Amino acid sequence: MSATILSNTQLQRSQETLFTDMEDEIVMMGLEQGKYYHLNPTGTSVWKLLENVTTIADIVDSLMLEYEIDLETCQQEVNTLVQKLAEEDLIELVE
Repeated sequence: MSATILSNTQLQRSQETLFTDMEDEIVMMGLEQGKYYHLNPTGTSVWKLLENVTTIADIVDSLMLEYEIDLETCQQEVNTLVQKLAEEDLIELVE
């Protein structure tokens, strides 16, 4: 996925991604890529929010309530993770 992802872009998990919740971490497999991925507890929180259609802005708002983090850092970290998930086709843009 090479589209620009903005804070109000609607996103969700790709249906082509298998995953399992292992306590506070997620292990995933992208069926198209045939690769395994691992998310730490914070990435797991983001992944859980992507179960339903959401935006980066909504994800940031939720994480700000869950973790002690400043807004700028949270936005940067979420943007980086979402971009990586999109590049691996683990999430998709909703139109």
